[in-house]
Amino acid sequence: MELSPADQAMHDLPYSEGSPEMAASRYFRVRYRAWVIANVPMSKTEAINGGAETVGCNPLTAARYLAMLTSAAGPLRTVQDERGTITITTKKEGDWKRSEPK
Repeated sequence: MELSPADQAMHDLPYSEGSPEMAASRYFRVRYRAWVIANVPMSKTEAINGGAETVGCNPLTAARYLAMLTSAAGPLRTVQDERGTITITTKKEGDWKRSEPK
């Protein structure tokens, strides 16, 4: 039987390396980021709900990860069309640069 993404996470997480919450955050953030970047453009709703379903995290967590990706330092942006639909797309080359902490 194939495991759901959430059940697979429970199996794969290295709980001995920090708190379960920290391990889960690392696990889901990496997978969510890869999924969204590979699948843009898409609606914001699909990025949150489809991403949560695909990687197995909570939709509220997916929304936080998406906020990071669409921040000034992130590689993605939101675009709103004339009907009010918000789409996630990539930023143009050079429009973003992650700065290192000082």
